[in-house]
Amino acid sequence: TVRVRNIGTRLDLSSSSVSQNLNFSAESGSTISITGLTSYSTSVSRTLEAIGVGSQLLIPNLTEVNGPVAGFNANQLLVNATAGGTVRLAGLSKATGATRFVSAGTGSELDAPELTVFEGARTFALPGFEVTTAGTLRIPKLTDIKTADITIGAAGTLDTSRFRSLPT
Repeated sequence: TVRVRNIGTRLDLSSSSVSQNLNFSAESGSTISITGLTSYSTSVSRTLEAIGVGSQLLIPNLTEVNGPVAGFNANQLLVNATAGGTVRLAGLSKATGATRFVSAGTGSELDAPELTVFEGARTFALPGFEVTTAGTLRIPKLTDIKTADITIGAAGTLDTSRFRSLPT
């Protein structure tokens, strides 16, 4: 696990050899920027997250994430912005497997402006999207969704106007 804490602390990872076997967590006003990561795949539970006001996880060149795809277990890839944290995935266009995007808490933002395809895989985990408690999930180009759970609650913001297909 790579965990960065404390207001104003910043970790920049530019190498293309950043491990996909790690959890990344920006907390308490810190920033993690991972410019060398272009894809992220896992067969076990992993988390990419920003927790707390001012915390940021920035992965601008990530184009595809692949969560676990098989098994009778609760393994999932969780992409999580909570308690005012921000996750920005500027280049992400495709997500597959048991991957779940969550934005929960006032001021929390999960931004994946280029995501167009979501192909979830059912395990005991719920792939999909969750936005609650005044969080915001920005996926303005997402049109194709296969096998996903979508939860919108407690003043959460998720624009679904471009969805062409509903999850099964």
